[in-house]
Amino acid sequence: VISHMSTLDREILNIAVPSLLALSLDPVLTMVDTGFVGRVAENSAEGLAAMGIASSVLNLVYPTTNFFTNAATPLVTKSQDIKLAGRICTLALVFGILLGVVIEISAPIVVTMAGGGPAAIAFTRYRALSAPAVVSSNALNGCLRGFGDARAALDAALLSAVINFTLDIFLVPQLGANGAAIATATAEFAGAALLLKRLFELTANIVVVQEEESSLKPFIGSAALTLSRSLALQFFLAGTTRFVATAGPQALAANHILKSVYSLLSFATDALAVAAQRLVATATNPKQVASRIFAWGTLLGLFFALSLYLTAEPLVLLLDYKDQLVISLAVDQIKRILAPLQILSSIVFVADGVLQGATAFRVEASAMLFSVA
Repeated sequence: VISHMSTLDREILNIAVPSLLALSLDPVLTMVDTGFVGRVAENSAEGLAAMGIASSVLNLVYPTTNFFTNAATPLVTKSQDIKLAGRICTLALVFGILLGVVIEISAPIVVTMAGGGPAAIAFTRYRALSAPAVVSSNALNGCLRGFGDARAALDAALLSAVINFTLDIFLVPQLGANGAAIATATAEFAGAALLLKRLFELTANIVVVQEEESSLKPFIGSAALTLSRSLALQFFLAGTTRFVATAGPQALAANHILKSVYSLLSFATDALAVAAQRLVATATNPKQVASRIFAWGTLLGLFFALSLYLTAEPLVLLLDYKDQLVISLAVDQIKRILAPLQILSSIVFVADGVLQGATAFRVEASAMLFSVA
């Protein structure tokens, strides 16, 4: 299948490759933090357990705000409306500020309910400081993709990765997991600032032809459906973390390593979904585009499954070499659970992108709610 339609393949890769690197770098920040805490912090198991609990709480929130990206991309792609993009980004900033306040206030209650203690509460509050940057980046990415700039997300992610790694070197030995949280929050603000600069540069010479006020109704409707899908998934993942927490800090630390690796691979696979969003939205033959991207998704899933199974142990040793029980548990879970799921995961991510590009958000949300139920 991959041997034909080279022009379409090049279009897919021109969008997917920079998106792959950009999306991979975001969970790489988490893996870098995990590695520093696991190898440098005094009590690595306690620090990783705190990060695991805090991440389960934050993953109920931060990843769900990707509805700004997923709803904005096809709508801006089709409309090329600068006013609409501006209103989406303004809404995201306000939403992010309010979200950060809510997390700061509710952290002690929510984290305790999730099985965490003071260390996890502190980590959550430090990470909550970056809520405006996280939500704004999602909206900015969606608008930039809609205007055809797939490279901006990569540049912002690279800047964030460099800042995060540099700050980890200085902060984690002194502050442990909290130092990692501060480093990531700072890096996310830097990335958001770069994305905003790129959007201003991209739209500076575009003439606004719409006289009427750009309506947010289509975006809000699409965003609400995407949000319901994301919340269903994240509540399920948070429930698994709560269950694992009853087994002790070593099991929780291993589970956090597993989720860090899964996050990296899933965001990488999502690069094909990004290509699907834009290409399906503009294609004269959407079925042909979708079929092609599904072929790429299957190959990528096979590659990830094989690579993950063969490299499970050295991958875990990069993140924690001190606690042998954590290492053993994490390697076992990667080989038994994570590696076999990669083919199915890749296909599901591609399907998400195809449905979003076709603005079939209701179908996407219904499918996720059915699978979780």
